[in-house]
Amino acid sequence: RHCDHADWTVFLGQRLNRSLNSSINIIRRTLITESDVRNSFFKIIGTARIVGAGEATHGTHEFYVQKASLFKLLVLERGFNVLALEDSYSAIEAINRYIHSNERKITDDDLHGLYGFLQTKEMLELFDWIKAYNQEHENVLSCIGIDAQLPEPGLSRLKYLSKQKNLEMLNCINELSSKITI
Repeated sequence: RHCDHADWTVFLGQRLNRSLNSSINIIRRTLITESDVRNSFFKIIGTARIVGAGEATHGTHEFYVQKASLFKLLVLERGFNVLALEDSYSAIEAINRYIHSNERKITDDDLHGLYGFLQTKEMLELFDWIKAYNQEHENVLSCIGIDAQLPEPGLSRLKYLSKQKNLEMLNCINELSSKITI
């Protein structure tokens, strides 16, 4: 039998429609709601009081947005109160001063010595969220630095602050840092 152009159009339209409906049904079955993610996350961590969240690459927007969301969820729903960051203890202390202060803004001094991937817009927004939370909840959240493998960032921060405040201390730090071998 010979099919004219109109028949082919109807036939292809029906096939396309079935294919699209099939694809839409597959997508519907695989869509995950925010509630599903939350429930799965809490099922995975169980009653843990320490939760680690890494990332495949430093500085990737999507990883930091998700990590911030998870941290906020842990704070709001499980009472977590410390954010441990991959940086030196001394560098993160400046962030602690910021999140526990009343009306000041984060400054270049606060950021000096932090790894670059912690100076992203996403991390600064998280530090601001922590500060706002602390102002409403009596300073219950803190940050700590847990990267002790590289002393340079912490020494850099000490040198930077010492240069501004105390030349004798700077000389002492320079002498000590010259003796560190990695």
